[in-house]
Parts: sequence; structure tokens; C-alpha cells
Amino acid sequence: MKKIYVFLVVALTFSFSNYSQDLVLTNVVDGSCGNTSKFVEIYVSETADLADYKLVRRSNSGTWEEDGVDIDLSAFGTRTDEFIYVIRDLETLNIEFPNEDITEGNSLVSEDISHNGDDSYRLVKIDGDVVLDQFGGDTDGTGETWEYTDSWGSRNNDAGPNPVFTESEWTFHGVDVLDDQGVCNEAVPLENTVNTIGGYTNVNLVAKDFQFNSAIVLYPNPVTNGEFTIQSQENSSKNIQIYDILGKKVLESKVIGNHSVNVSQLKSGLYIFSAEIDGKRISKKMIIK
Repeated sequence: MKKIYVFLVVALTFSFSNYSQDLVLTNVVDGSCGNTSKFVEIYVSETADLADYKLVRRSNSGTWEEDGVDIDLSAFGTRTDEFIYVIRDLETLNIEFPNEDITEGNSLVSEDISHNGDDSYRLVKIDGDVVLDQFGGDTDGTGETWEYTDSWGSRNNDAGPNPVFTESEWTFHGVDVLDDQGVCNEAVPLENTVNTIGGYTNVNLVAKDFQFNSAIVLYPNPVTNGEFTIQSQENSSKNIQIYDILGKKVLESKVIGNHSVNVSQLKSGLYIFSAEIDGKRISKKMIIK
């Protein structure tokens, strides 16, 4: 059992590093039921360890540098192709969005989700303090065309992420449009008006994922004659490694373009092939017979 567990850890670790990492801000909702109906929706388009990222809120007329509030996302762990939610109160959202997938498994309760309709958000890669995406401007949004007091902003399909706030990538649904909406106001649930939750799509991200996954092809796989060929779209030099099911590196080599690799010294079984392309790691399962 221990060997199987170690293999799963190794396989999943490499699998998670297959992709470039993209997080996209998709909805910011300022419900009219106080803080309990406020939340931020994020789409994780590719496999990402959320411990590497943070959500930053800039309030009112403050600056990002001096007044930004950091929200730790590490509790989400690693996610792939999923909407996640940073919220104030799960019970309220389950009442207001009964048909949406907002659960303990994909949400994080944070007291720092206390935005008004003039606050902005950033998604930041912690290493290097790199801004990946931004919702709202760099100053107080009151009276601006992007103000969302008792309202919400939703990302347009096929737009983002963008480190520079670009209003044309968003739809702002009108100040006070949620003023009397919601179960808390003895009206229908918010989902009857806020109809963009979980609906964001981006064909550009899908295309990019496919292109990166196809950057290297191994054949034949399974390997039957002690040798396989790496077919690569990249002609640059790259380091490759092969690991056994216990995570031990059993082969390492530097290759350029299409290249044949001799593995006749390796026993039959399941292995993990790993290579780095453009600073991103890709891995594939490989069977040697």
C-alpha cells in the first residue's frame, strides 16, 4: 500500500505541473444583504497550487501598496478547471444561489471580503509579486462607470486574465440593481438576477491548454523495443527525466527537437516522463514492456 501511495503522490505532483497556471477573476458581487451576500468568484483554468497566489482588495481611495488587504488562498490547495469562491457566509449564499455549486469544498470564508461597490481586486502571484488579473480601477470607484454598489461585475466570455483593468472586458450591471433583491429582502433569491455565476468560458484558454499539452509526444507508448522517440514542437534544448513509481529518478538526459531515448536498461513497468518547456514542466505517463 505504501508503494502505491508514493506513486500516486509522484504522479499527481508531475501531473499538476503539466500546465501553465491561469487564474481569472470572473464575478464580484456586492449583494444588498450586508457583508454576508458579498463574494468573489475565480476561475482556475489550469492546474494551480493556490498557495502560490493571493487575492488583494484595494478599498475606497486607498492605494494597492499601502492599503491593499491580502487574502490568503492556500486553503484551496491545488485546483484544476474549477470555479472557486471567496465569501463571507456560505449559508447565505446557499439560500441566495440554491442551484449553483457553491459549497464548503470550493469556497473560502474570509472576513476581508467586505468590499463596497467602489473597491477593486487583484490576483497576484506571490513569487515576484506579479499581478495576474485586476477587477476595478486604481482609485475610488464611486461615480465611475465601473461602480457596482448593490450590484455586480461579471467577466465577459473569452476575456482575461489581464493585469491592467480593462473595462471593456467586463459587464457592470447597474448601481443598486440588487437593492431590493434577495431572500433577505423578502424577494426571490439573488440567482434570479445575478445569472452569470459559474457561466464564464474562454476558448482562448482551452486552446492554450491543448497546445501546451501537445508540445511533446512520446512514441511508441507503451515502449516495446527498449527505445522511444520524443517528438517536440520546440527545437530548443530541454532536460528530460524519467522517474519510477517510487519517485526515484532513473534516467536524465538533455535533448534537442525530435530525439530517440534508449531505456533498455529499465525494467518493465509504469514510469513518469518529465520535461521542461519554456520554464513550464510537462509530464506524461509512460509504460515500458
